[in-house]
Amino acid sequence: MLRFFAFEVRYWLRSTMLWVFTAIVALLVLLALSTDQVTVGGAIGNTLRNAPFVIQQFYSIMWFITLLMTVAFVNSAASREFAVNMHQILFTKPIRRMDFLLGRFFGAVVVSTIPMLGISVGALLAPLMPWADHDRFGPVVWAAHGVSILLFALPNTLFIAAILFTIAVLTRSTILSFIGGILLIVADAIAGTFTSDMRNEKLAAMLDPFGNDAFNYATKYWTVAQRNTHVLSFDGLLLWNRLLWIAVGLAVFAIACWRFRFEERAERVSKRKSSVPVENLAAPASRPGFSLHFGASAQVSQLLASTRIELRRLMKTVTFIVLTLAALLNCVTALIFNARSGYGLTTRPVTYSMIDIISGALYIFLVAMITFFAGALVWEERDARVDEVQDALPVPEWPSFVAKFFALLAAIVSILALVLCVSVVVQAFDHYTRFQIGLYVDSLLFHVMVSFAFFTALAFFVHVLSPNKYVGYFAFIAVLVANAFMWRPLHVASRMLEFGSLPTMTYSDFFGFAPWIVSWRWFAAYWGFFCLLLSVVSVLLWQRGCDTRWRARLFNARQRFHGVVRAAGFFGLAGFLLTGAWVYYNTEILNHFDSEYQAQRRQADYEKHWKKYQNLPQPRITDVRYNVAIYPRHRGLVLHAAEQIQNETSAPISQVWFTTDRNFTSRIALPGAKLATNDTETGFRIYNLTTPMQPGEQRTLQLDVESHPHGFENQTTMTGVAQNGSFFNDTILPQIGYQEDN
Repeated sequence: MLRFFAFEVRYWLRSTMLWVFTAIVALLVLLALSTDQVTVGGAIGNTLRNAPFVIQQFYSIMWFITLLMTVAFVNSAASREFAVNMHQILFTKPIRRMDFLLGRFFGAVVVSTIPMLGISVGALLAPLMPWADHDRFGPVVWAAHGVSILLFALPNTLFIAAILFTIAVLTRSTILSFIGGILLIVADAIAGTFTSDMRNEKLAAMLDPFGNDAFNYATKYWTVAQRNTHVLSFDGLLLWNRLLWIAVGLAVFAIACWRFRFEERAERVSKRKSSVPVENLAAPASRPGFSLHFGASAQVSQLLASTRIELRRLMKTVTFIVLTLAALLNCVTALIFNARSGYGLTTRPVTYSMIDIISGALYIFLVAMITFFAGALVWEERDARVDEVQDALPVPEWPSFVAKFFALLAAIVSILALVLCVSVVVQAFDHYTRFQIGLYVDSLLFHVMVSFAFFTALAFFVHVLSPNKYVGYFAFIAVLVANAFMWRPLHVASRMLEFGSLPTMTYSDFFGFAPWIVSWRWFAAYWGFFCLLLSVVSVLLWQRGCDTRWRARLFNARQRFHGVVRAAGFFGLAGFLLTGAWVYYNTEILNHFDSEYQAQRRQADYEKHWKKYQNLPQPRITDVRYNVAIYPRHRGLVLHAAEQIQNETSAPISQVWFTTDRNFTSRIALPGAKLATNDTETGFRIYNLTTPMQPGEQRTLQLDVESHPHGFENQTTMTGVAQNGSFFNDTILPQIGYQEDN
């Protein structure tokens, strides 16, 4: 046993993959603790960033992120020989079954725990970062790290590894083990749905195999001081939870030890009766006449036939069926339990609300499908070792690529269509019959599919560049994480840079998705052309033949750049440049937008520069008359206000200060006033009065405010005036004095 254990640990300690996984976890925790721009599992709040509570909470929730890493390690330990067809040699060796299983299993558990240690590495490095707020860090409590490893890292890894190892050694399939990992996530989500009732808190804490609910139950009433100093140890409900699920994991592993055998499986051979008579088998077949065609019609025929084959093959796989059932189970559960509830009230299952429920329950599974099947389709022929036969066929690369791409999108469309039907059935059972099929189709089968098409193109591109399938999986997940989290710390808010970013929209029964839809369409076109370019590059670099060197691939790319591929490339480039220029003109020149960082800086500058005027005397408004014109179709507004202001203090006022809304054009006219300071960045203006306002004196202040939106924005801002209803208040007018709310 020790020999297999040592080999497994030594094998992975020399692997780059292990240390890359550990570095990812460490980096994620480092950023979550050192900046507010990245969150993992929720905001830290007013607790010290490296408090024992925070460290233990990270250890209790990070199993979700390290699960796929554990799948890779456990799959390798359990089925390495089966994957490379070396198991026959293994079966001939004088190896004891228990030595083999125990050594491989515990070696995989130890190796799979190492990435979890990245939590401690990230927590220890976070205070050293130059951008970190050092006042938010306290002393290192080493007990929190040690206890967390024993309470969460090792038990969770052992339980997950036991499930996956048992699946892998009994089925000898890495795919089914991967599915087992996804089903663990699904089971945890479903269990959380059924045990969310506060009356079942203890039950939920015991039934959570990863200990997070038990941790939350034990620390629910901790004060900030306790969170900063206390370390949750081995006692109470958490201890029983850990013992229970360690026992379950070991029991599952015992099944693997009982059922595993060093022997080949007898495969079933189906015998089909031939429909050809025996006497005709010996007769020589006449050679039919035929002619070869390699033109456009032949390539279209190849594309259609390949798409049918790929789609049929994908939808018949056990992986697709299991993932689809898991996604439907989670989605149906969410629809049934949430269709008539919202914000603590009983609501009607209106269509747009059902679509929101579907997005929260289903889309993560569809992203997982894209992640898995993109790699499976790109590496399909090479995994089956028929790539040399496939590559020798007189077929260009683009029909195969497009067929695999469309097959994956068609499979996702089939799931969305099935969920659409389920949602309608749920509405009907709740006696709600305004189904709005058009809205379902528009939202689920068009808007959602556009985004999924973008990420499918990206996944194919990553796998085409990847040296092997598993590096491709890791690289694509890393790209998704980076795309989701990197732009905020970099203070980038433009949707032209965040891959696949489309404006969020709110549906209205009066006017559909107006006014957001114009911006959405242009950004969808912009990213659509970009993904067409990615697809063209993927076709050009598609691996064909045994020479995998980049020099050979670039040479082949030059040879392939003709015909349909060249036309698609130039069309995509022209479309990307033209739509990019138009989007940039509308979002950066006609309109402006601020990143979150810029908005916070402006708020800080407003306070630092003008707070000194906060408590100084200013005139008060005693009467006001408004003349307001709104133009809902164009979201325009013209407002004129005549305000009667009076000096109600006992001293003359020689200056009047105004805070204006930067989203509106504001003009201020006050008798005897001359503009002295105009801070356009913060919207603060100072007017000097040539004749100071005496105590009790009144003057008439004329204000003109206008808003005339042009083009479209990065994200629609002026929604106070809209076709389906307008709402705004007096804050759009210039406000007298320093406004603390700003």
